[in-house]
Amino acid sequence: MAVAEGKKRYYLTLTESTYEQYKAILSGMGAPKGTESMLVDEYLKGMVHAVLPVITRVQHEGRKLTFGEFMVLVGTALNAHDDQLRL
Repeated sequence: MAVAEGKKRYYLTLTESTYEQYKAILSGMGAPKGTESMLVDEYLKGMVHAVLPVITRVQHEGRKLTFGEFMVLVGTALNAHDDQLRL
């Protein structure tokens, strides 16, 4: 499959059962092939926009963010959008 302009193919390792469930959800909604990559890309973009300002602030304070702090940031960002995930 060709890669869309402005995109680059990356090698990611995913949990098989999680990915298969993800594909099944999309298939059940009638999503076209290729939607998997697009949605993962959009998710990553959203996470970058949510956590980048905090990471930048921490770096300007002369600190290095630990991996644990990063994971807390990601969790906080997801919780902040919890209301958007409710139907």
